[in-house]
Amino acid sequence: MTEPILVYFNGTFVNRENGAQARVAELLSFVIATGRPVIVYSYYEHPSCPWRQDDIERFRSAYPNVELVLDHRSRLFRLITLLKMRLIALMPRLGARLLSLRLIALTPAYDRLRTDYPNISTFVNYAHGLAELNGVDPSEAIVETHDINFVNAAKSLHRRLTAAKTTLSARMEMELLGLAGSLIAIAPPEAGLFRLFYPDMPIYLIPAYQLPRPEVGEDEVLYDILFVGSENTLNVDGLCDFVADHYAWLSCRTMAIVGRVSSVERVREAVADLPKVELLGYVEDLTTLMRRCCFLISPVDGTGLKIKALEAFATGLPVFGSTITLAGLPQGYEDCAFQIEQRAMEDLIVDRARRRRAQEAALLYASKIVVNDDLDRLKRLLSR
Repeated sequence: MTEPILVYFNGTFVNRENGAQARVAELLSFVIATGRPVIVYSYYEHPSCPWRQDDIERFRSAYPNVELVLDHRSRLFRLITLLKMRLIALMPRLGARLLSLRLIALTPAYDRLRTDYPNISTFVNYAHGLAELNGVDPSEAIVETHDINFVNAAKSLHRRLTAAKTTLSARMEMELLGLAGSLIAIAPPEAGLFRLFYPDMPIYLIPAYQLPRPEVGEDEVLYDILFVGSENTLNVDGLCDFVADHYAWLSCRTMAIVGRVSSVERVREAVADLPKVELLGYVEDLTTLMRRCCFLISPVDGTGLKIKALEAFATGLPVFGSTITLAGLPQGYEDCAFQIEQRAMEDLIVDRARRRRAQEAALLYASKIVVNDDLDRLKRLLSR
């Protein structure tokens, strides 16, 4: 019998409310396409994305051939996980031993999986996901890194990279990554870093597992500018700074703000007196909305690749981004992704021919992103 593939992610992702959830959904579709049985493992409890009954039903409807296995995370288990992570930060040499420990009866569903499938192939999302599992051989796991957590945390908290808490987080994360069997990076800077630090480990640079590819349409423009994001601090900071920097211009340009960032009070206050800026919250059909905008903005800091930028390219939507956003993109984006600059944004809005060229370049760029040697290498690995 073919051994299944286990995909672990903490919390639900079926609503695709942020970039991490969209990335996991892509990964799951990719793994399903290998033809091997697939199991998704997670915990009911999550601070912002718990598995509710309607999420479970939505998962089963979207993935009828995938088994969803859920455990409860007791307070004791959460404390043990935290202790495990602290010990790895303080004593990295104990990392592999601590990760392999399994405490009986805390996660009965996971225990059953490991008993039934002792050689199961495991995808773990985020490095700290290794510590969240109740016993795993990290050398047999493929870690989908998403981004570099300790850097993002430092930026979100406005903390120095040399601060004690940041360096301890870095020790833990780099040790966890070094113990993995393989790493998947989403952006070139991370891939370069991993290949420098772990030269003997398989590193896969996969900006996207798959992307929708609709043709450029002639849809009527509904909004000049689009921003999509979660309530993440880096999204809030970037969006509020963009609004403040272009306040007068935004008074005469239409803009849609989509996602959970819409509910953040600081964002609502920033756009309160801009009547042409709309807070739309969660939008079910984001692709259709993207087709009715002139461009997406990504004025954010952090690490990794901005998932919404890739989704924008796939719908033929150009992107204006921060230096960090552009640095995270694979090469070849120059005709569809640009540095944020008011004159350039205005030109793209008023010049239909220029916008059309950028739309076509975006579609071409998106199609090239998913043709990737590392993606083929990963497919071959899973097929074995």
